[in-house]
Amino acid sequence: MNLTKSTITFAMVGAITVTSAAMNQAWADGIPEASPAADKGIIGTTVLDGGISLSEGTYTSSHYTTNGPQSNIPANGQDSWSVIKNTFATTYSLNVKYKVSIPDSKSHWVKAGIKVPPLGYNTVNCNFYDGDPDAGGKLANISPARCSWASYSGYDPQPVLKISRAAKITDPGQIGDALTKYCKDPGKNSCAFDPANLTEMLGPEKRVTEYQDNKTPDPYNHRFIWRHMETETTNFAVSAEVSVGIDKVVSAAVKTTYGKTWTHSKEYSSEPNPLIRPGWTVWVTYQPPLQKISGTFYVGDPKKTQAEEIEGVLTAPDLDNEGSMAIHACETIKLNKATGTCSSGETVTKIAIN
Repeated sequence: MNLTKSTITFAMVGAITVTSAAMNQAWADGIPEASPAADKGIIGTTVLDGGISLSEGTYTSSHYTTNGPQSNIPANGQDSWSVIKNTFATTYSLNVKYKVSIPDSKSHWVKAGIKVPPLGYNTVNCNFYDGDPDAGGKLANISPARCSWASYSGYDPQPVLKISRAAKITDPGQIGDALTKYCKDPGKNSCAFDPANLTEMLGPEKRVTEYQDNKTPDPYNHRFIWRHMETETTNFAVSAEVSVGIDKVVSAAVKTTYGKTWTHSKEYSSEPNPLIRPGWTVWVTYQPPLQKISGTFYVGDPKKTQAEEIEGVLTAPDLDNEGSMAIHACETIKLNKATGTCSSGETVTKIAIN
């Protein structure tokens, strides 16, 4: 995996100046600092991993209420900057925002910054947004990208900020554990679903009635009464309690993205009344309407907007369709009831569900 580096340089001498752009944030490490006899400045490095790149960003610096200049970050995300501070007796802050391009996923925005006081703690932060945070973009509960800081304490730190893609979970046991931990109660904003593709289709054909033989010399009508329960299936295994939480997350994503309703289960039923000829057997089959959604679950600690990825494929009843019912007829002597096959002459009639 290739790493891309962007260097951020700060020097604390003379008046404040800012050149170039690119940086991120983190959280305080609790190490107190003291003013040094001589200020050597700060040098920082940003490391991009997992194919992530940065674009469409700006940065600002502040010295009390004075804002520094702004500049666009190059499309390839390569940039560096420096800040010169006029005295070690003041606090200065540096902030940057940029678009995070993530392979095979929606792009997110990052707004980040670092604050360096003359006495006390250095503080850093990193927040992801579903859109430009300065143009109405909302804070993302979970992002497919993550950030972390290292070596940012001390008066002359050399911080390293890493922006990487969320780790993928592929082990079935770990998938179940992660979904149970983070998606059981999605109200805690620890579980999000990013749909990639929705397909409407008919499910496998299933016989939903018994075989009815006409052993009389006369034709007659026979009323079949059948019911079929179709339930959601997934590519992972979780408890019924966790499934309720997952369905909430998936339902919200499907409604927002496709305008459709997602449901865990639905019962279908009908009462067809076909004519059975003498010496013939009739039965009923049904194909339930399904909608299949594929996408990615992002699970993790919402306080740090760090996530892990789980590929999800779910199939559930399609409430917008009724499915397909068919009346099958075959001469009794030609029907193999064990396999449900007619050697020749079978008729199949599609009828609407009543």
